[in-house]
Amino acid sequence: MVPEDSRPDPDALLASVQRGESKRGRLHIFLGMSPGVGKTYAMLLAARRAQAEGKKVLVGVVETHGRAETKALLDGLEILPRRKSEHRGTNIEEFDIDAALARRPDLLLVDELAHTNAPGSRHPKRYQDVLELVAAGISVHSTLNVQHLESRADVVAQITHATQRETVPDSLLDEADEVELVDATPAQLRQRLAEGKVYLGERAEAAAQNFFKEENLTALREMALRTTAERVDQELRAKMRARNIAGPWKSSERLLVAVGPSPFSESLIRWTRRAAKSRDCPWVAVHVDAGAALGEADRERISKQLALARQLGAEVVSTSGESVAETLLRTARERNVTQIVVGKPHEKRWWHWFRGGSLLDVLLRDSGDIEICAVRPALGGHTPKKRPVESPANGASSHEWLLVAAFVAVTTVLGWFVQGLAGYRTVALLYLLMVVGAAFRLSRWPVFTAAALGALLWDYLFIPPSFTLEIREPHDAIMCLMLFVVALALGHFTTRLRRRETAERERERRTAALLEMTNNTALAPEIDSGLESALRQIEGLFGVRSTLILRDNDSHNLLERAHPASSHQPDVKEHSVAAWAFEKKQPAGRFTDTLPDVATFWLPLQARTAVMGALGILAPPHRVLSLGERDWLKNFAVQIASVLEKEHFIQAFQAAEVSEASERLRRTLLDSVSHELKTPLAALQAATDGLEREPTKPLRYLPELHAALKRLRRTVDNLLNMTRLESGAVQPLLEWCDVGHLCDGALELVGDLLQSHAFSKEIPNSLPMVKLDQALIEQALANLLINAAMHTPPDSEVVLQADLREKKLVLTVRDRGPGLPPGDSNALFGKFARGDQAPAGGSGLGLAIARGFVRAHGGDAAARPREGGGAEFSLTIPVETLDQPP
Repeated sequence: MVPEDSRPDPDALLASVQRGESKRGRLHIFLGMSPGVGKTYAMLLAARRAQAEGKKVLVGVVETHGRAETKALLDGLEILPRRKSEHRGTNIEEFDIDAALARRPDLLLVDELAHTNAPGSRHPKRYQDVLELVAAGISVHSTLNVQHLESRADVVAQITHATQRETVPDSLLDEADEVELVDATPAQLRQRLAEGKVYLGERAEAAAQNFFKEENLTALREMALRTTAERVDQELRAKMRARNIAGPWKSSERLLVAVGPSPFSESLIRWTRRAAKSRDCPWVAVHVDAGAALGEADRERISKQLALARQLGAEVVSTSGESVAETLLRTARERNVTQIVVGKPHEKRWWHWFRGGSLLDVLLRDSGDIEICAVRPALGGHTPKKRPVESPANGASSHEWLLVAAFVAVTTVLGWFVQGLAGYRTVALLYLLMVVGAAFRLSRWPVFTAAALGALLWDYLFIPPSFTLEIREPHDAIMCLMLFVVALALGHFTTRLRRRETAERERERRTAALLEMTNNTALAPEIDSGLESALRQIEGLFGVRSTLILRDNDSHNLLERAHPASSHQPDVKEHSVAAWAFEKKQPAGRFTDTLPDVATFWLPLQARTAVMGALGILAPPHRVLSLGERDWLKNFAVQIASVLEKEHFIQAFQAAEVSEASERLRRTLLDSVSHELKTPLAALQAATDGLEREPTKPLRYLPELHAALKRLRRTVDNLLNMTRLESGAVQPLLEWCDVGHLCDGALELVGDLLQSHAFSKEIPNSLPMVKLDQALIEQALANLLINAAMHTPPDSEVVLQADLREKKLVLTVRDRGPGLPPGDSNALFGKFARGDQAPAGGSGLGLAIARGFVRAHGGDAAARPREGGGAEFSLTIPVETLDQPP
């Protein structure tokens, strides 16, 4: 038996098997420390080896940069034509991803992974094209320099003093199946530069004096080697984990980085990514909304920074709290974080003391067992500048400042009257009362201003000597100071309460809106009205326009036109972006990295089993949806998708029920009608054969022929009448008729089926003329009589009775047969309904047709057991009567 400790990790083995069995292609990245090390050359050599092995190799895009030896390796390889486009009067050639997807080679070469695509392309970055190709099952070879990794960009900028504008997320290396390091020493690379194998002319001289300095190349080489070593170490740990080999790989570390509106948070995010990567541990990016009023630029910066953290592989958390430090610590403890990363403070110490300490001070004091890492933020190699402190006007509206002026003016006027009665010190209490009252209505800085103005006015106007700022008595100075202290305390606490109230009200509003949308959409009598209600709620909540495109349940593609409830009709380009989001199950358009030039933000309606459509959000040009708002929109999209999926399931279930009922009806029809047709046809065949044998005795077979034809005609008439009823083609033609003549007509339709029964009629001669469709009622009554004749033994009693009760004609057929089967007697009037003891023959349509003809007159048919044994069937028809003259 294999020891328990040496057994492989089943989760790791399952992940390995799933990765091997997936239909995605393989991504091979040739990584180098800088341009000129030979990445493209190595990629082309690998491609030629693959072609020699029989693989279909296609060159998507390769940049030779004029190097003859690199260009020579392209000979014999098929090159994909580039897509041509025009931007601002300039013709641009780009990699054609659609042509590559259509060709589907075994191996595709896509050079320069960090390249930025031309405006109007499907994806802003080439690496996104590569990810789509790999997801489509195409293997790709590509090249990348280490300075283009997102987490290394700021470090490279500090080393080389050159900002890297084209970057790729570090998670791309995690997605790669193979990373091959293409290395060269700094001396070799500088020699190649001097020989013109990297750059030519003046560009080579400028590169040698700046980027290609030996110390820069050495640092970049170390960075490339370290990156490759980290990946190799990660692969080794994964293999050890899969085979349950003891080692130092198992770690419980988890990092957390605080993200705020500062532009330096981006540097902290990259630093944390590098630290987490080197320790092989997860990390969390947390933004705390403390209720402070943020401008549009700050909100957009926070959204971009959180999106960067998510792109680099972080778990992104957006929460709210009164204290940033307390909320960070609470979030850290909830997620078992071992280290919190924050930036070093750069404000003045007095300002920290005034606010109760800097964020770093509070974290160090209250963190407990959690480690705190203070990092000096960097932005493009420059020293961070001081952030401006909160201005007095921040968060205060003009209405609040008008209230401040009104409060101070009213209190001053009131003080003039009070001074003469209670003394000038009482006026100070009035100002203090004014400050307390203002604290419940105004924010911090207006309250502080009101206190300052009150103290100054009390001193200038009321404290002797008047109209001076001189204070002679100590208790008057203490009173002025108390005004300031009370104002600061009340302003601070009321501002915190107001922020908390605002945040809670916003969360409650959105949660209530989400619940209301779910209820209105799910419980709406029609799905279209529910969807319209959902879109109106989204538009009212976020101040946007919306469009909804559903999928075609037949083709499983998006419909061409938007839902009628949409307030925005997308054009052809927007529809193609919506189709991409629908197909790839990913957001696209504005606020994303996929076709961001489109004005609409598209979300797939991802349900549990399928994508039900696409939701488009058109925000005003100046409006930037924050990451939290986009997450809320995703929640709304999920709810709409769930309702659509439920509606789809209901329709599918109803269609399945109809299909099952139709199939059951078809089988019953075939079984019943085939038997009913077979019997008279057999009789006709027998009579015909008899005539052939005995042509001189035709009269002997005429009764059999006549009976068979009548039965065949009755079956066909029943089928035709049922078809008329179900199609709604039966419209009674009312006319005056005699009830006795009607009963005689029904008996004539029955023929000789009642000859073997003890038949009798009970039809009073005093019955007046009635107005109805005689042909339809004759057929309905005949069906009741035929049913009695077929289901009762010979010589048994069958009685036909007619009566007029309260302007209703009642036709009743009574028999002394075996009676009604147990159960609901109404079931006997269903299509193809036959009792368990019913004799052979009959289609089961007679009673259903009888009830249908009577209901066309506004009446009904019924069945009940007869006293003394047998059954009683009745037809009740509302009629207009023509009374006989006296």
